Amino acid sequence: MTAPVRKARIGGAEIEYGGTVGEIDVSDGEDGPGARYVFTEYIRTDLTDDERAVRPVLFAFNGGPGSSSVWLHLGLGPRRVADADTLHPRMAPPFALVDNDDSPLDVADLVFVDPPGTGYSRIHPDADRERFHGVEQDARATLEFIGRWVRRNGREQSPRFVMGESYGTHRAARMSRLANGGPMRGGTTRATSLNGAIVLGPAFGLGEPAWSSDVQAALEFPTLVHTARHHGAVSDLSDDDVSDFARTELLPALVAGTQLDDAEREALAARMGGLLGLPTPVIIEHDLRITPDAFARLALREQGRHLGMYDSRYTLAADGAGSDPVADDPAMGAYAPQFTGAIQHYLREELGYASDDEYRAIDFRLAMGGWDWDGHDSPHSNCFGDFTEAVRRDERFELMIGVGEYDLVTTRAATEFTFTRFRFDRSRVHLKVYGSGHMPYLGEAPRVALATDIRGFVRVGAAR
Repeated sequence: MTAPVRKARIGGAEIEYGGTVGEIDVSDGEDGPGARYVFTEYIRTDLTDDERAVRPVLFAFNGGPGSSSVWLHLGLGPRRVADADTLHPRMAPPFALVDNDDSPLDVADLVFVDPPGTGYSRIHPDADRERFHGVEQDARATLEFIGRWVRRNGREQSPRFVMGESYGTHRAARMSRLANGGPMRGGTTRATSLNGAIVLGPAFGLGEPAWSSDVQAALEFPTLVHTARHHGAVSDLSDDDVSDFARTELLPALVAGTQLDDAEREALAARMGGLLGLPTPVIIEHDLRITPDAFARLALREQGRHLGMYDSRYTLAADGAGSDPVADDPAMGAYAPQFTGAIQHYLREELGYASDDEYRAIDFRLAMGGWDWDGHDSPHSNCFGDFTEAVRRDERFELMIGVGEYDLVTTRAATEFTFTRFRFDRSRVHLKVYGSGHMPYLGEAPRVALATDIRGFVRVGAAR
């Protein structure tokens, strides 16, 4: 059902668009029943048919696996959650939506995709769920969805981009590789190629053996210092100086292990403690390895509060804190209610899609059991190789990576480290850093910067 044509000021220009909630069925890879994707599309209507036929399309999805696209949808769609007080959002109804001047709808039509089992999308009761629950399976199904959407809408000549957040990094990476791949992997050559991909809060994973905990601790240290400064720690070092310290002093000390003498250990711990705002004995107690999770618990312990992993600017009372990865995280627990509370009302009242079913914003049962991690035990295998393969195969393919300085889940330094592990044409891979957490569309300043980067990326990628 198509909502009335709307007028909005987006990207500094007046545009007209229509919003539709649609359904597309995909197969299970064979002849049996598959899954029904329920998606939301936003199409500019103030264009000629010829203009629309070649207009870029951006397909967006979040992560999990087991997350709907509600976050990107109400963050970058033409209507977004009202977040005037970003760090103290409203957590109970009524929830307000406002027009989003920072939506990229001015440069590309938008399709927000809810994978099967999330949102209103469902796997057929008689379908083999294993054909959808895995890195490869999920990517193939999403590519099939895109292909069907393109054919249904006559958009074969439109430049196509995908945007994935968090685990959506894995989905976007595998899709980028498969889209430009041949029949040897999976037996099918598809007509659904991609012009580029955008990933936010990139969950590349270090993909290193156990000893890489030393490397990881050093990589994550600058993010912890950046967070400490936000919460009042005083440092005379610049961000570059902190990164140099982590690489040239902290990492060698961690590698030295028990060979580091007591005096050196004490001196280094004191230096680290000064940068992090933590007592020297605490640093020594943690063997010089302060993980993001530990820092979230330790940084404001004297004030009785702990930090958000998804955005370390958020804090919450630590006394009695539980272990729910969403509700008990000071960041996710704060901003999730407005997204999940607003989406169902919005789809029904503004876009005209009514359903007796419940909109599943998150169903982490998909991630907690039965997900095929490509033969690995966890999602920590590095998926960046899929992107490098896509960049190698298509010399016009563009990749944009967005990271938040306050993201303790997928840290900036870990992403930059991954950046140095692979060989690729760096002129077509763009790393962007935002003053945000995991979701750079929260808060005006990072959202404006992100919107500017997306617009530029799409324009360049579509013109190549």
